Amino acid sequence: SADLLRRRIENSNLSLSFLKNAECLDIATGSGRYALAMVQLGAKSVIGIDVSDYCLRTIERGFHY
Repeated sequence: SADLLRRRIENSNLSLSFLKNAECLDIATGSGRYALAMVQLGAKSVIGIDVSDYCLRTIERGFHY
């Protein structure tokens, strides 16, 4: 997931440097894969928000970084 996010950022002509030590918000986080990718690419912290209780419960059970 980190590689996919990195490619998407670079294809948008942005620099990954904006993620370094950033505090991020992942709206519609779903499975949390991009939240994890942001941390792997240097974010200090990420808060994931989703309207799906199922997604949030799933992440809480098995998503610890």
